[in-house]
Amino acid sequence: MIRCAKQDAVRSSSEGWPVCYVYLIESLSAQGERYVGMTTDLKQGLREHDQGKSAHTTKFSPWKLITYVAFNDPAKAELLSVL
Repeated sequence: MIRCAKQDAVRSSSEGWPVCYVYLIESLSAQGERYVGMTTDLKQGLREHDQGKSAHTTKFSPWKLITYVAFNDPAKAELLSVL
């Protein structure tokens, strides 16, 4: 099952847009559990999932990062995160 949500933070690219990451993580404890998220701090986002700070992912931690895509335009990142 794939779950999805957004995380908020502030980071800027050289163009002034926030750098946004859309990422896919997979549970190491529950086979087949995946989660798609969006954040501006990829390392912090994964750390929060592993620390149980997300209601959607806490029962399936720990997690491993499968892939991510970086965007300079947050609107484009949000479009991908909801597909």
